[in-house]
Amino acid sequence: MALKSVSGFMPDWPNEEIFLRTLEEREKAAPEDLISIYSPVYKYYKNMGFLEVVDDIGPYNPITVQTQENKTVKTWSGFDDADNAPSEGLKQAQALYGHLTAVEMYNYENMIKSSGRTQRIDLMKVMRDQTEGTVNNLLENILMGTQVADGRTPDSFGAVVAYDGALHSVDPTAVSWGDLWQPVKTYKTGTTPFALATEFRTGMRKFVRALKLFDTRMRLFIAGEDVYDAAQAWAEDKLRVTFGDIKSSKGWGDSEMFDVNGRTWVYSDKLAAKTVWGINPYKCRIRVHSGTNMKYGPWENLPGKVATRKRTLLHIMSVYTRDRRVNGSITFS
Repeated sequence: MALKSVSGFMPDWPNEEIFLRTLEEREKAAPEDLISIYSPVYKYYKNMGFLEVVDDIGPYNPITVQTQENKTVKTWSGFDDADNAPSEGLKQAQALYGHLTAVEMYNYENMIKSSGRTQRIDLMKVMRDQTEGTVNNLLENILMGTQVADGRTPDSFGAVVAYDGALHSVDPTAVSWGDLWQPVKTYKTGTTPFALATEFRTGMRKFVRALKLFDTRMRLFIAGEDVYDAAQAWAEDKLRVTFGDIKSSKGWGDSEMFDVNGRTWVYSDKLAAKTVWGINPYKCRIRVHSGTNMKYGPWENLPGKVATRKRTLLHIMSVYTRDRRVNGSITFS
């Protein structure tokens, strides 16, 4: 779509038409102009199909919480009557959406000092790279943080695995919920942790068994530096895997992540060195609004010489889980 200036709404620029034509050419080359996301966990969710894109949202994401198994599932013979007992499905949690925004803006000075077409393209690349880098840093801090959604910032994976921590407006210590809303927290005995140097596999086996108690599909581990190195060393030694081939086949690129035994390990410098978060992406999802999916809005012309032309990126996102018991954490000593 052709870009036009608003007559009488902004100062006359001798080279304004060059700028508009350059924008038009860029939009034809990349009509969606999406921001690229490098966050390993976000990339995992998107590539593996766990990123939910929805067209309509409300003030919060309503979640019907799974609190029990379907008791009608059983073996059967031709002389048995079907069990028609209804399952309990009335407990509901509410995950607030968070909002990430960015503005790419050009002022009068930008335009005057970038008079040629090449200079304008370079300016746009710098502006875009600046926005893209900052968005990625903020998104990684949000996902790997510990904050609970407050209507501005969405929930984090750290909040999902925080034992005894409130999540989605539900307090797991409340009597009515009991252990139904508690994540896994694995220790060797009592509150004694496993030793990373000698008990890595033993600790991880116990951790995985607990995570798979209510859903056997355990797919994602997010690990601090020491545990990630231990997992990679174990895989290299015991399984003789070639990480270059694995990462290439999965499209993980230069991200520090690898697949082994059907599960993906992701390194994050946001976690303590000896901590692992176990996330079940079948039950713990990222939901985004389709109209704001890391995509710039249309260009706007503004009055005055300081703020003259801008476009805005808005990303509405919710991190939520339907069953908190299939996520958790373990910290080694």
